[in-house]
Amino acid sequence: MFSSGAVAADRPGRLRLGAALAREFGDHSPTAGDPDLRTFTADLVRPYRLPLDEAVLTGGLGHSYAELGEHLVAELTSPERPVDLLVLVFGSPDVQPVRTTAVHLSTRCPGRPLAFALCDQGAAGVFSALRIARAYAACGVVRRALVLVVEQAHLPYQPLRPAPWPDRHAGVGLLWETDGAGELDLPTEHGPSRQGELTDEQVDAELRGALAGLVEPVLLLGPGLAAVPAPAGVRSVRARPGAPFTGLWSELARRQAQWRASGRSVLLADRDPLLGYLSLAVWTPEQKTARPVVPHLQVVR
Repeated sequence: MFSSGAVAADRPGRLRLGAALAREFGDHSPTAGDPDLRTFTADLVRPYRLPLDEAVLTGGLGHSYAELGEHLVAELTSPERPVDLLVLVFGSPDVQPVRTTAVHLSTRCPGRPLAFALCDQGAAGVFSALRIARAYAACGVVRRALVLVVEQAHLPYQPLRPAPWPDRHAGVGLLWETDGAGELDLPTEHGPSRQGELTDEQVDAELRGALAGLVEPVLLLGPGLAAVPAPAGVRSVRARPGAPFTGLWSELARRQAQWRASGRSVLLADRDPLLGYLSLAVWTPEQKTARPVVPHLQVVR
């Protein structure tokens, strides 16, 4: 687990959430029916002796992350506010493996931003993307960063062991800015303080510790914490369990206006069941007070 401290109001590298969008997609991508996908997948899994999923391959099931991302980019960005950095985060494999999707999305994004992808970090992936975006902002080369998290519901082969899997195609876009009308900052992190899987009792202690300094907070629990009870006396919201990678951020996108209006701090929490990481983020919307308040997002993994 990685813990984050506070940031000074005039420190460079602060990122604020300018816009957030969650979308679900009920159709399948034409690229899921590409016959080359069978050849590629068969070559990929042959050394591990994993069987192909014939229903997925013959049915053309699945969605391309390029197409999911294009929808999010089109709705979140405009030529008047060009993007400097694009980070694509995913946990379930793309059905179009031969394309460098993050670079492709950069060509569709105003500003033609530097772009790359993060994968194999499970529920912790978006938290890593936020740290990376903050680091670029601190160097003064990024004023606006777009973090996209996507998941698609079909795998063309049988996995070696059970793993969290999406039950539908979905995507979330988080547009971060160093100025403008956003209300979030990303502070500097300190750590690591602990690594490895936490027990439910340790998770409860971490949640209580993070909630202790917040006034009337909301606790937003991700799918990886579905079996963990919320601390008593705390208003809590749970993300949909069938969205292991987008669920937490979908709820933030959908409820952000409500939470901004209430001025409540929100503790976002999720745990990856395979990697064992507990990830936390504290969102403090801007308060209408006589003195300036520095809102911040505290990131812990």
